[in-house]
Amino acid sequence: MGTNINKREIDKFLDMVCSSAAQRDLDKAIELLDKAYSLDFDSRDTSELYRMVKFWQKRWLRLEDLSSAYEKGDYLLSQWDQFLLWIKNRDSEYVEKGILALKHMVHAAGKEFYEFLQNEDMDDISLCLRIGQCNKVLGNYEKAAYCLEKGARINRESPQILAELADTYALMDEMKGAKIFFREAFFINPQEIDISRLESGLIRKVIDKINGMGFSGPMLREWLPVYAVIYGVFNVKRELKAIEYGKLKQAIYSLQSDIRQNDDNEILIPRLINKYFWLIDHYISIKEDRSTIDEVLMNIKLLSPSIYQQYIN
Repeated sequence: MGTNINKREIDKFLDMVCSSAAQRDLDKAIELLDKAYSLDFDSRDTSELYRMVKFWQKRWLRLEDLSSAYEKGDYLLSQWDQFLLWIKNRDSEYVEKGILALKHMVHAAGKEFYEFLQNEDMDDISLCLRIGQCNKVLGNYEKAAYCLEKGARINRESPQILAELADTYALMDEMKGAKIFFREAFFINPQEIDISRLESGLIRKVIDKINGMGFSGPMLREWLPVYAVIYGVFNVKRELKAIEYGKLKQAIYSLQSDIRQNDDNEILIPRLINKYFWLIDHYISIKEDRSTIDEVLMNIKLLSPSIYQQYIN
């Protein structure tokens, strides 16, 4: 009976710890964790939360040494990335609750730092991106979309802006817009997209499947648009403008040449296949002769018979 009472008391303290962390009161969170320890020093949940709060308590103090709001915002977001790599045991209810509370704390503070700067420079694309990212994490999807749409108007060629906008649209259940902008982003340059910050089920399912094939890092980013077409995720297509078509043909020619001259083609092959997919879609949209499309399909088959079979079936 006593153990159950202790468990309920500890859980009450840990809930208060998460609430204090979300409100950026890390000193209060530590006090509450000390009280939880006094009830059960061997509680794994208490121990894990203590480590997590201490991690951020040290970094919160570091903010005082940074002079500009931009530095502070960037420091918090970079440390969040480090935190996710650092945290190991995530199979506990309270570890997950703690992560969510700290995630809110970090991104709410980051948003405030960036918004302070945006009052001085309304057209800074990096601020549009960061404020959009923070709002997306906080669940403020309409505000996130507004900032990211503004960033996309400033620079339509930013893969990270377009990917974040697509992710936000997906979280808002605006799937057509999400598919359009995800496809555009990964066409421009997959390597500039921070996949770890994409949260929507639409793209996470593709990422998880490709991870399961053994791809990671740069390889995963290159194969993602290829498999997203195969799985029917990138299925919103468009006709290319004349200048886009010219650039695409030039890029294909350059990649073909690079593949012939290099032995290490792991990244180049999926990149070229993705461009072939775009070329086929363009040919279909302008009702190009079937023999021209078949020629592109044959090029895909030579690069990857497996992808060719999955694509035509």
